[in-house]
Formats: sequence, structure tokens, C-alpha cells
Amino acid sequence: MGRLKLICEEKLCEYIDIGTAANILALAEQHCCEGLKKACFDFLAAPENLRAVAATDGFQHLSVSCPSLMVELVAMSPVQR
Repeated sequence: MGRLKLICEEKLCEYIDIGTAANILALAEQHCCEGLKKACFDFLAAPENLRAVAATDGFQHLSVSCPSLMVELVAMSPVQR
């Protein structure tokens, strides 16, 4: 089962984009997929990606379903001056 989970994580990493990042991140958190979660955070580390994802319905769902991830996202965001 563990091997199948890793294969699925690797495959999902190929589909992370503006429209899917928030939903994939929520799934990664709910199913303890650390590699997939890291890939989502790497994608969201680009400020333009984070801004675009924040405007999606998936992001709204993420903020309600996984509030702890919001803390992580804020912590990784550069301070605006």
C-alpha cells in the first residue's frame, strides 16, 4: 500500500497548477502525503502563484478544511514592505 501511495503522490505532483494546488494540498494534508505537500508548498512559494491560488474556490475550501496549513502558508510568505 505504501508503494502505491508514493506512486500516486508522484503522479499528482505533475498536476499541481493554479487551479489544482489548493485541493491537492488539502488532500496531501488529509492523507499524510509529505512529498506531495512539499511539492505544493514549493509551487506556492512563488508569490504570483500564491496570489493566483488564493483567488480560487479551492483556496477557500482549504482555509476552512485545513486551517493549520494557512498558518504554514503565512509563515512561508515573504513580508510585504
